[in-house]
Amino acid sequence: MSMQTAAAAAGAVLVALALLGCGSDGGDPPGGTGGDAGAGGAPGEGGSADGGGGAGAQGGGGRWECEILDLQPGEVGPGGAVALFRTDDAVESIEGSVLSGGYVYFSADYQLLRVPVAGGAAETLGDLPSGRHAIVGDTLVWTEALSSQRNVRLLAAPVTSLSASTVLAEDILPPAMLALDATNAYYDQGDPQAIWKVALAGGSAPEALVPSGHPLGMISHDGALYWLDFQTKQLERVPREGGTREPLAKVFFGGPMAAAGESVFWTDTSLHTVNRWRDGAAAIDVLHDIERVPNADPEPSSIAVSGDTVYWLQGFGCVELWQVKTDGTGARRTASGFLLADGLAVDEGHVVVVGREAVYRVDR
Repeated sequence: MSMQTAAAAAGAVLVALALLGCGSDGGDPPGGTGGDAGAGGAPGEGGSADGGGGAGAQGGGGRWECEILDLQPGEVGPGGAVALFRTDDAVESIEGSVLSGGYVYFSADYQLLRVPVAGGAAETLGDLPSGRHAIVGDTLVWTEALSSQRNVRLLAAPVTSLSASTVLAEDILPPAMLALDATNAYYDQGDPQAIWKVALAGGSAPEALVPSGHPLGMISHDGALYWLDFQTKQLERVPREGGTREPLAKVFFGGPMAAAGESVFWTDTSLHTVNRWRDGAAAIDVLHDIERVPNADPEPSSIAVSGDTVYWLQGFGCVELWQVKTDGTGARRTASGFLLADGLAVDEGHVVVVGREAVYRVDR
């Protein structure tokens, strides 16, 4: 790729950020953070149905300017963000984020890489074609385009030996959703509409776990597959061994999901809310309503949970990292300035954010 092409692409990104109001002279949010909304708030109004108060809106003031981080590996920026890796390519972008065994895994320039979460040199693990990919434990699952048609195949391999791959599914439509657990991979298909399951070990044919299932978010947790269904407008689940699908609660739309304990969490990318459903509840809890925060960019993307804290990314261009307690209290902006970030992972001690050109760690 020519230097002129790279410069033009980089310039286009800067123009887009300027139009979005992502400045280079960032500052603190105006007016600070407001108090909690109080107990008993109604879902959709910043509270939780079980009496947990939602996060209060920020104070008034002018537009808060978001400053794009420009850190080299090892440098520390505002909010305690530490750069772990940075690409020098102005066009190729970094994607994905998985924390496993003390490493952060991500893709860049059609390769799988990892870097120690404590900091250090990045290691290239192998070639990785564009498409969907996910990691569970030390296993990578990814889609690979077939040369003769628009369909793909689904493969699995140890992250440190990608050439030792196993084909899990052959000649399928490119899935919009891909979820993993220690036993299976789950993916959606649109012709006919369904959610499919296949064993990670290979050697068995995929099976339709949820005929007509149409997920807008999907996660395997505690022996069941949970998803936000576009057709039924319900959060639903089904035992991962198969069985009858179970409607759990009405939802408006869908988005990325996370799970912990007896709860599942997701960001509604239409209502711009952060939501929770607890096992046995008749309705969902709205933990945070991004639309109600003055000056905030309401577009949520990735979500993760650890302990009693839910983290998510919001905004486009200059992306912010936010957090809220699982009872809906204490919502706050943790760090910001991540260029076009959509990768998020969390463990007991760290939050990792992957932007277009860099991987960052924020200590909890």
